[in-house]
Amino acid sequence: MQRRTFLASAAATGVAATLNPSFAMAADTNPMLAKWTGPYGGVPAFDKVKVADFKPALEAAMARNLAEIDAITANTAAPTFENTIAALEDSGRTLSDLYCYYGIWGSNMSSPAFQAVETEMDPKLSALNDKITQNEALFKRIETVYNSPDKAKLTPEQQRVLWIYYRNFVRSGAKLSAADKARVGAINTELSGLYMSSGRACSPSSARTCWPTRTPISS
Repeated sequence: MQRRTFLASAAATGVAATLNPSFAMAADTNPMLAKWTGPYGGVPAFDKVKVADFKPALEAAMARNLAEIDAITANTAAPTFENTIAALEDSGRTLSDLYCYYGIWGSNMSSPAFQAVETEMDPKLSALNDKITQNEALFKRIETVYNSPDKAKLTPEQQRVLWIYYRNFVRSGAKLSAADKARVGAINTELSGLYMSSGRACSPSSARTCWPTRTPISS
C-alpha cells in the first residue's frame, strides 16, 4: 500500500511473532524474499531472480502483510501512535521490496512469461490494497489516534505521518458504505487490468513510458 513515509519512531513490538513461520522457510528458497545484502545497506539480488519466483514470493509477502495488519487490529490496547501508526508504517516492507523487482521486470525486462504473472497478480495486489484500506477495525484505530487530543503531543513528523495515513484511507474509501467499498474495489481491479493492457499496447522498448490515446497517432 502507501509507501514509505519518513517516521522518526520505532515500530510497535510483537508483530513479527504473529506471522506465519512458513514465510521464513520460503525466504530460504526464494531469493526475492531474502534480506538484501551488500553495499548501501543492501541491494536487490537481481542476478538470482527468475520469473518463476515472482508468484510465490508475492503471495508469501501478501500473506505476511495481512498478518501484520491482523496483529495491529487484534491489539487490545487503546490505539496509540506507536501501536497503530508506527506499526502500520512498519508493515508491508517485504512487499515493498518485491515491488522493486516487479516494477523493473514489468517495464524494461518484460517478457511473455512475466506478463502472465502480471495478468494473475495485478488484480490480487489491487485487492490486497483495498482489503487493507477498507479494513474497518484498522481505520477505526487510525481515526481514534487522529482525533485524540494526544495528537498535539506528537512530533511534527509524527503528526504529518498520521495525517497522511488518515487522508489516504479516507480517499481510498474507508468511510464508505459496504456497497460503495465493493464498487471502489471493482473499479480498482478494472483499472489495474486497463493499466496492464495499455502498457502492453506500447512497443516493448517503450512499455509503460508512453501515453495511450483514444485515436491512433500517425507516424
